[in-house]
Amino acid sequence: MKMEIFKKVHLSEKKRILRLIAEEGGLVLLKFEKIDVKKLRAKELIDEKYLECEIREDERFVLPQAESVVVNLSYEEDRFFMSGMATSDGNRVILDIQSELYYLQRRKSMRMEVPEKYKAKANIVQSNGKIIPVDFKILDISSGGCKMSFPALEPSLKVNTKFKIILYLGNRTSIDVDVQVRHSREIKPKEMSENYIASYTPSQVMGVQFLVKDSVFEAKMLNLFMDVQREIFLKFKK
Repeated sequence: MKMEIFKKVHLSEKKRILRLIAEEGGLVLLKFEKIDVKKLRAKELIDEKYLECEIREDERFVLPQAESVVVNLSYEEDRFFMSGMATSDGNRVILDIQSELYYLQRRKSMRMEVPEKYKAKANIVQSNGKIIPVDFKILDISSGGCKMSFPALEPSLKVNTKFKIILYLGNRTSIDVDVQVRHSREIKPKEMSENYIASYTPSQVMGVQFLVKDSVFEAKMLNLFMDVQREIFLKFKK
C-alpha cells in the first residue's frame, strides 16, 4: 500500500488545525461501526486531548460508554481524518483526539486511495441490461465518485457519457450506481524500451461522478465512503 494514503500530520500542525477547527465551529463527521455517519459542529478544544462537538437535534444519539470511531475533518481546502474514541450524552459528543491525524487527498470532497490488496472493482451495465465482461479496478473513491482503470482501450468512454455500474467494495453486497464520466485517458508506458513495448498492455483510467438521485442516496454514499475508509484504515494502517 502506498504510504501517501496515510500521510501523518506533524504534531504541532495537528494542534494548530484542531484549535482552528474548534474556534470556527468546523464540520466534524463521525463514522461508528454500527451507526450511520453523524454530522457535528466542533465547539471546544479541551486540554488539547478532547474535542467537544455539538449535535444537531435531528442527529442526536447516546453513547454512555466510549466507542471506536473514524473522524473526518476539514479546514479551508484540506481534508483530514483520524481514529479515536467518542462518548455522547445526546446533546454533545466528547471526542478523544490523542491519536494521529492524517491528510486525505486535497479535493473538494473527501477522497481516499484504495490499497492494491483491497477488493474494489466495478462492472459496467449496458443499456440493454447486459454486463460488460471487464472488471474495472477502483483506484480511489469518495462519496461523490471514484477513479477506475482497466487493461483495454475498449470500451472507450468519452467525457459526459452516462451509464450504470455495479460497485463491489470489500465483502459488502454490491450496489448499482448511475455515473457520468468526468475525465478519461489512456495510460502511457513510462519507458519505451523494446522489452516494455513487447509486454505493454494498452489500458485506460477514468474518473466518474456518482449521479445523486436524492438526499437519501447522498447520505447512503457518504455512509458507504466512511465505512470503507474505516475498514481500510483499521486493516492496512501499520
